[in-house]
Amino acid sequence: MSRSKSFLAATFALAAVASALAKGNFQAEGFLSDVRVQGTVLTFRYVGSLSLAYATAPAGSPQRLWKSVEFEAVDVPVQIENWTERHDPSKRAATPDAAQVAKILSDLAAAKRKALVSIDNPVLEFSNLGQLTQISGSYVYARESPY
Repeated sequence: MSRSKSFLAATFALAAVASALAKGNFQAEGFLSDVRVQGTVLTFRYVGSLSLAYATAPAGSPQRLWKSVEFEAVDVPVQIENWTERHDPSKRAATPDAAQVAKILSDLAAAKRKALVSIDNPVLEFSNLGQLTQISGSYVYARESPY
């Protein structure tokens, strides 16, 4: 196989891996710290980059376009509460996974390993000056970043 074909094959394989790790319209890659659980409320601090996609109109509308926003460097508190079922963000969780998810986040934070993070039903809060001040959601997925 020629070098250019090998490079293309490697590029497509990397894209497939990245797609397999991504979930939802909120994606982040960075570092976690200060992981805490109080009842079913999970909080942690996130430092890194993030991107999200949003629709400009309701589903089915001819004006509907997908847009994306990227933040290169953020340092922000994150709060997960009002849990939804894993992989079903429209269904309220009967038994929240707060302790189990906190263990995963704590392990990543303690080892200071870069993480890939995705959040269901993300809410981003901004100051009047446009600074991202908090992120919240109903479920968080995290794993060690291969990058």
